[in-house]
Amino acid sequence: MSLHIFIKAKKTKVDREKPVAQRLSGLPLLFLFLSLLSTVLLTSCTGSDSKNEAYTDSDLVTGEAADGSPDVSAAFDDILTEQEEKNASLLVMTINNDAVYADEALYYIAYYEEYGQSAADYYNYYNDTNDYWDAKQDEEGHTARDIYKVNAYTSLYYYNVLSAEAKKAGYALTAEDEIKIDSMTEDFFEKYTADELSLSGMNAAGIRKALEKLLLASKYSNDLLDDITIDEAFVRESIDPSDYAQIETKYLYLPTQTFDEEEEAVELTDEEKEALLAIMKDALTLAQNGTSFDDIKTAMEADADFTVNTKYYLVSSPDADEAYQNAAEQLNEGEISGIITGNTGYYIIKMIDRTSESAYEEAVAQAIETAQTDAFDAAYAAIAANYTMTLQQDYWDNLTMGTVTILSDSTDEDQDSVISNAGDTTVVVGE
Repeated sequence: MSLHIFIKAKKTKVDREKPVAQRLSGLPLLFLFLSLLSTVLLTSCTGSDSKNEAYTDSDLVTGEAADGSPDVSAAFDDILTEQEEKNASLLVMTINNDAVYADEALYYIAYYEEYGQSAADYYNYYNDTNDYWDAKQDEEGHTARDIYKVNAYTSLYYYNVLSAEAKKAGYALTAEDEIKIDSMTEDFFEKYTADELSLSGMNAAGIRKALEKLLLASKYSNDLLDDITIDEAFVRESIDPSDYAQIETKYLYLPTQTFDEEEEAVELTDEEKEALLAIMKDALTLAQNGTSFDDIKTAMEADADFTVNTKYYLVSSPDADEAYQNAAEQLNEGEISGIITGNTGYYIIKMIDRTSESAYEEAVAQAIETAQTDAFDAAYAAIAANYTMTLQQDYWDNLTMGTVTILSDSTDEDQDSVISNAGDTTVVVGE
């Protein structure tokens, strides 16, 4: 199974104060819904009537389509294990009076383990460590394993609730949906080796069950989203354009710093800076004679490695390079500055647009997105108020994320512990 993504790139400093798992745990429900559902939406049928051609419960469990398509689970009969049989009857959660079993939960566990392992590869590489999964992610001491576990059972609950609401509203999977789910189930299992499947006990019936609920939830939630209307005019009136007054410039740049092995900035010598300044003077002459910055970069690449880029900044921004900003604000549109000595190098600046509205438009778009997210979360909260979730606490307490479906970071004892210690239900949500 190809879970490990190794990032090969020049190392740069990363924000260690907010690791990926912590950022994920704080995301709104709508984002979690859309991110986990992206695979389903890419492959699901969007043009058919979701309330027609319904399947019976037995059809959905077995994956036996009305057109005679084979039961996809038959392809995996040769890797049935004792663990798999236990998962099919191992209670991990109840929602109202409905039982949810480990075979379905494993879809979400696998999803967040794959996501987590990708984050671990990135984090460990850029931070020269190998402790991502067990690293503390917040002030309360929660690890990445802890946070991904919460995301797994929260998602399991979330999609069960939405699919239950969909059924109440008359939604059902179509024949085309079932064919898509057959293909998605097969694709899911192709990512895993027989040893990994034997370790986790994942089986086709459980994964199908999760995918069916995901797809059913998507039909219901897409309609729920379509019913949410945001008053854009009101949003625009609530945002002061002067707070987002923005200048757009383009610049030609040569740095007066290099970086050592510890990625610390090292200033060039005075002689080196004088040499660069002479090159910048030649570049300025070309620019004043109408040569574009891009053409200057190409024509003088033997002399220096110029950077050409576009720079946006708010007029009131405290983050802008003061020398750069002061010089830019003296220019009319189309005008070119002289050589500006900035914090980290030499610039030649061209004014592109003194009244750029891109920052304002981004603020409006963000406000609309936030309002839509808040409305969706409120609608979901009203729905969830009718459901009570009870966790099978021993199952989740003894489950170690990063070891359940990922063979390279697991042991048989880890998963055996999950099975053998499953017992009392002690955590109740919704009462």
